[in-house]
Amino acid sequence: MGLLSVDVFDLLGLKQKSIISFTAGAGVHIPFGPIAIAPTIAFSQFGGRFTDPTDATSHTDVKMQAVQVALPVMYQSGNSKSSSRFFVGIGPYATYAFSGKTTDVSGGMSADTPIDFTKQFNALHFGGLAQIGVRTGSVSIFGYGTQSFSNLAQSATQAKASATTFGLGVKFH
Repeated sequence: MGLLSVDVFDLLGLKQKSIISFTAGAGVHIPFGPIAIAPTIAFSQFGGRFTDPTDATSHTDVKMQAVQVALPVMYQSGNSKSSSRFFVGIGPYATYAFSGKTTDVSGGMSADTPIDFTKQFNALHFGGLAQIGVRTGSVSIFGYGTQSFSNLAQSATQAKASATTFGLGVKFH
């Protein structure tokens, strides 16, 4: 699963700075010739730092912890006897955020507030993912990206909030 990722979290038109996060989980590889289904379940943290363009001295950090279930379809070149094999994958994912907080920083003071998933953000969101990498022996190194398709903002009156993640990962087979 992903070791490091950079989140781009679009929220209410504020200036956003990416954060580095961590994702870890487990999956299975169900082959059908060169094609495979690779369901995974992972713990993920995502979010971002937001500043008002008119006030650069304050910011708000948003961090959410979630469980992500993905169902990518993978294509792998070569055969099992090849020393190195290239692979690509694409598929849907669903994420359920079970906790999170916002940290407001202004004038050297900070305040943490738990995220209320009944009022501020939707706990459940859906999206797509893509992976590309190489497998050598029992280790794969890959790059991946995700894009949420559903609105993370709780209310239709709020601006659209979405999450985009780019990362590097290692899988052990």
